[in-house]
Amino acid sequence: MPHLTKSKFTSGLTCSRQLWFKVHDPIPFDDPPPGSPMDVGNIVGHGAHTLFPGGVEVTERPWEHTEAVTTTATLMADADVPAIFEAAFDFDDIRIRVDVLERLGGGQWGIREVKSSGSLKDYHLWDAAVQLHVAEGAGVNVGSVELVHVDTSYVHAGGEPDWSQLLMAEDITTDCRNMLADVADEIERQHATLSETAPPDVHPTRSRCQSGFGCDYWDRCTAEMPDDWVQLLPSIRGNSIEELADQGIHAMSDLPPGYRLNGTQQRVVDATLSAEPYVSPDIGNALHNFGPPAYYLDFETMRPMIPVYPDTSPAEEIVFQWSLHHLSADGEVSHREFLGPINEDPRRALAEALIGAIADDGAPILAYNASFEARVLRELADRFDNLAEPLRAIERRLLDLLVPVKSHTYFPGYKGSFSLKTVGPTLAPTYSYDDLEGVAVGTDASAAYWHMVYTGEDDPEIREALLAYCGLDTDILMAVHQKLIELS
Repeated sequence: MPHLTKSKFTSGLTCSRQLWFKVHDPIPFDDPPPGSPMDVGNIVGHGAHTLFPGGVEVTERPWEHTEAVTTTATLMADADVPAIFEAAFDFDDIRIRVDVLERLGGGQWGIREVKSSGSLKDYHLWDAAVQLHVAEGAGVNVGSVELVHVDTSYVHAGGEPDWSQLLMAEDITTDCRNMLADVADEIERQHATLSETAPPDVHPTRSRCQSGFGCDYWDRCTAEMPDDWVQLLPSIRGNSIEELADQGIHAMSDLPPGYRLNGTQQRVVDATLSAEPYVSPDIGNALHNFGPPAYYLDFETMRPMIPVYPDTSPAEEIVFQWSLHHLSADGEVSHREFLGPINEDPRRALAEALIGAIADDGAPILAYNASFEARVLRELADRFDNLAEPLRAIERRLLDLLVPVKSHTYFPGYKGSFSLKTVGPTLAPTYSYDDLEGVAVGTDASAAYWHMVYTGEDDPEIREALLAYCGLDTDILMAVHQKLIELS
């Protein structure tokens, strides 16, 4: 019987097909990129070790599980070891590594599951409960189970994090014990899945497969879907996709007569099936106030669970970068940009530089999904009283280019998405995000910048990649605007 691990077990809770692939046809493992959620989780895990002085780590690698189990047993037998990090057990064809196994006295032990999250989530309980199931099955007398997670009320003083203040413990013993019967049933179900010779037939939907941590097997599961897959309909619900799939309907062309669609979805169907783009005859009026002249603005922010600046807290949003293109009335293009230093909170310098870069000429400032830029500007205005008025003046000039794109156009190349990542290269084919090195999406930018600040290593290549990515966003935004003018 193929074995489970706690990570495979939690994957199986979400999707049995994902579980089958992870065991029978896995994607090769790569080390997590610096600053990524998994990398931050590893840092938090090691930070938690400081809460258990004298603890000893089981250093065997995952593929050395038998040796790790032996080392764990040796450490448990040594009364001078107060805690064991990465303690290894197996039972019921499940292998686990416990983040922290704390000696409680009287022959009892405490399971301490460490997460970089700011609060308890349902999947944390499943994660801890399966560890309780395996540890007790392996003969461990478990007295308590706790989730050690980030305390979002922590205020950073600067320098290295104070892990004793940044992390807090929450007792989840009763919750985990109440779940043991469900855990046993779920283990049986997952073992049955793994005994199959082919992956289970699960209908892929974005709402399930791409939410949370996402799924590495999305491309594999959707490779045979038709070009007019119903999933491309904006805002279609996952249960609607599954209901259609149960009827053998995967393509828009096979939708039954009278199938209820909203106006945007109907435009998508018409444009996709005809291979002809939709452009509203009223698009010119929709663009009336958009210029040129116009500015094109994009911010990059991060929400680090491990704060890096004094007087900031976990998950506090920090804006660290902007790009600003300007298109004059006579077609002249200019570009300015800002990327924060790594040795201080960049927000004041960023705000001052932005105010200096935008002339008080009344020209509209275009953004894509501009509610984000508006929120960032409001937060900066609330933080810096003496900069509040010019920042609010910038906010009042914001216009959202997503509105005319979504309301007045649809091209088959959008593939059901109105993201700038799909709309931009469709309307302006000379632009592409595929050529970017290192930073190609906003989460990459956040991770890369946080890692530089946290480590104190100001990497010129990373800075260049950040500037290229943010600059491309506003360059493409300007190109999209020009294309919409042409279409009007």
